[in-house]
Amino acid sequence: MINDGISKRDELEAYFNKYPDVPKEVTIKEDMLRLGVTFTKEALGVAKNYRTKEYAGAIFSWDFVKGNEVEMDTFLQVPERLDLTGGPYCLRGRVRVLTRLNPNSPYVVDVIDGRGKVCIKEGTRFVPVADLHPFRPRPKYWEKHFEDGTPYREVSKAEAHPIIFKMCQHWGLKEECKFCDINENWRMAHQRGQAKMKKPYSKPEQVGEVIAEIFREEREPVDRAVGVFIDGGTVLQKVDSLREEDFGLRYVEAIREKIGTRWPVHLALHPKPKQVAKGMLERGLTGVSNNFEVWDKRLFGIICPGKQKVVGWDNWMKLMIEEVDVFGEGNVVGGFVAGVEMAQPWGFKEVDEAVKSTTQGMEYLMRHGVVPRPLSWGIEGRSALAGHEPIPLDYFIKIDTNWYELMSKYRLPAPCEALYARRMGPGVWEFPLSAMGDVGG
Repeated sequence: MINDGISKRDELEAYFNKYPDVPKEVTIKEDMLRLGVTFTKEALGVAKNYRTKEYAGAIFSWDFVKGNEVEMDTFLQVPERLDLTGGPYCLRGRVRVLTRLNPNSPYVVDVIDGRGKVCIKEGTRFVPVADLHPFRPRPKYWEKHFEDGTPYREVSKAEAHPIIFKMCQHWGLKEECKFCDINENWRMAHQRGQAKMKKPYSKPEQVGEVIAEIFREEREPVDRAVGVFIDGGTVLQKVDSLREEDFGLRYVEAIREKIGTRWPVHLALHPKPKQVAKGMLERGLTGVSNNFEVWDKRLFGIICPGKQKVVGWDNWMKLMIEEVDVFGEGNVVGGFVAGVEMAQPWGFKEVDEAVKSTTQGMEYLMRHGVVPRPLSWGIEGRSALAGHEPIPLDYFIKIDTNWYELMSKYRLPAPCEALYARRMGPGVWEFPLSAMGDVGG
């Protein structure tokens, strides 16, 4: 870790020197993801006319704040994503960074000479570190509503990413994953009056229509949809009289009825036995995301008590590996929250210990054809771990580097979960929640 006594800009450049073989795009992106970002009024004034964050249509808030700490207008104007380029460090392509709102972040988005910039606060000055591509345009379908008043924009995110169940049935502190704010985000969206849907789950026919609209809509090539990722919280008890896999598969079938078989469709859920997975494949599903969250077996039980209770670490790993025989390599993604294994007081206290543990897990899964997908931990303000100190930047740089080297070693396809192209490289990788695919090149 770099000395905290130096300025943020000097600290950033010290990391460039410490890891000279790591692209600067990785270092800046991971630092922004772990610390969040804030905005000037000028930047928000521009962003509000483009694609903003849709809390009512999202699975998590992704923000460091609780919600009532920020003015309502700010929430309505924050852009969903920042695409970095150029600047003093000559960043390449589009370095895609999901917006995680944190008023106390050293990173601030401003408008300078008519162009968006990512800056670092130095006293009262904002020192640019990257230029921004123009904010992404609002999809045309955002203006549409169904006859029952349901807004299209609340049914699916613009990348064909419908959240079909916006709560999680791992309820309360004894079952909820400690880093997660899915249930709180649903409550917050209603408290603010943003959410129009009364039930936490969507109608299959509405999901099918919105996804079809996304694929019909003309967009710039860089913004076109490439597949569908059906996401949502865990279903333990039946929802709408259906168990988890059948609940999810009715959306798969509704989407397939509208868009056919041209595009891949992936689904997030607990891992299933091979025979169940085969049935899911036959009904139109092409891949699954089984988010185990943390590799260490002891920490899995602490951080994810509900998942340990219902499935268990050993069974989770076994079932994921079996699913590869059904869906194929690259289509079984084991998502984990990179950095949460250092959550205190239970987790690793040293960066290298945490990196060693998780790297062993990544290699084990890759050896069996499962593609682990790190999602860099940002401490959500409405989760059980709210207020936790950010995980050191060294951790994320080392995990990203190890992930990329292992992916190259095992010659596995990049995890896209149907939402993003499988291309990797600095400023080419499209996943906005981790820089592991920005490492290569």
